[in-house]
Amino acid sequence: MLFIFLSTLLFASPLDEGDRFWGARQYHKAIPYWKEARRSESLAVSAMARYRLLLVSTNLMLPLDLLAADQTLAQCPVEDLRCALARVDRENIFEMLGFPNDLALATELLGYIKQRLPDDVQAREVWINPQKVDSLPEDSPVGLAQALRINRGILPRGPGGASLTAGFFFGERLGLGMNLTLLQPNIDHKMGDLRLLMSIGTKGYGILGLQYDRISPLWIQTRFDLRRVNYFQRSVDGWTILPVSTVEGSVTLGIRKPKFTLWIGPVLRWEELLEIPISAHGFSVGMQLGDDSLLFRQTVQSSLAAYFHLESHTLLQFKHPTGLALQVRAQVCPGTQAKWWRHPRAGGGLNLRLPPAQWIRGSHLYSGALEWHLFPKHLFGGVLFAEGAHNTKDHYIGAGVGVRMRLPPRPNNTLRLDVGYGSSGWGVSANVGEQF
Repeated sequence: MLFIFLSTLLFASPLDEGDRFWGARQYHKAIPYWKEARRSESLAVSAMARYRLLLVSTNLMLPLDLLAADQTLAQCPVEDLRCALARVDRENIFEMLGFPNDLALATELLGYIKQRLPDDVQAREVWINPQKVDSLPEDSPVGLAQALRINRGILPRGPGGASLTAGFFFGERLGLGMNLTLLQPNIDHKMGDLRLLMSIGTKGYGILGLQYDRISPLWIQTRFDLRRVNYFQRSVDGWTILPVSTVEGSVTLGIRKPKFTLWIGPVLRWEELLEIPISAHGFSVGMQLGDDSLLFRQTVQSSLAAYFHLESHTLLQFKHPTGLALQVRAQVCPGTQAKWWRHPRAGGGLNLRLPPAQWIRGSHLYSGALEWHLFPKHLFGGVLFAEGAHNTKDHYIGAGVGVRMRLPPRPNNTLRLDVGYGSSGWGVSANVGEQF
């Protein structure tokens, strides 16, 4: 098989070479070949390459890249049978991205051109129906066929493209502010991700964060967080506001599989930097089971230096293709010596979307939300939701409705607006990305 791979590289087109490298999960090597194929004089080849490059397009450029690919396909001469292949590739790529597609039309087009382009058609038939993967010959000259054989008929989704998201917040105590998050996937060509976060506000609010996840050969997560924020505590006499500055860094080692993750590592933390810094070092350990449809996560983070603080955070999440979704959290700090501002909290989009930020907190905090998404596969949709939280002295319940504009790539670029009523009164939440 290795001989076949090397020999075909000597005579293959850039599109085929890119497909082979993509199937081998060497994504950074596939992309330059696809970009070369995009410049091809053949509009059919250019269109096929452009649709493939949508897999790594950034969230800001994806609409423009998609438009350029469709325009190239529209200009493709009808007498060129490869234009039909490009249309089939379009529907398959759209299926991978979660866009509306017409695989029935793609199957019909393949039937018209099967006798003229048998190898290319056979590869795309397997792309549509992976159960036919054993019908692909080992010596197929088509790069897509070899990519599908390696992956049992399923073309890898890949790491995705870089994304930049922005969100705004406003509150009586928070002031006006903005969040910016930059995600660069596969930054080390080994599926490692780099995430940068910056958040600023008008009332002395600021966060700067960095997180790098190295996947291979051992999963290593490196985090750094510097912040100066105001913490709030609600009581019958009003709100207590306490500005606190902290810096935190951690390096955790673990194992990361598709449906299982385990990690442990030290945490270095200093609090109240503008006064007399307090050491709050400790450790972090956690485990995650399942995927986005059914997820269980258990984390424990501690501070064992200047005072004792042990926080257990349990998450259970369920999502059904029909649009039903449930999330339940339990955050418990037994015997904590930490000040009130380190206790778990909810509100303002953190676990709860309707009440103001930090509306409810406590050393034992339980929260949950139930959602029913309407038209979950469409560009425009809605949601009905109910949410609640409880600690040892207080509770919150609320419900409402929301609208969604699901821009690609989903769900990170989904625009949402939720309105509802709860124990805290009327509330509005607007952001980019789903609540969970």
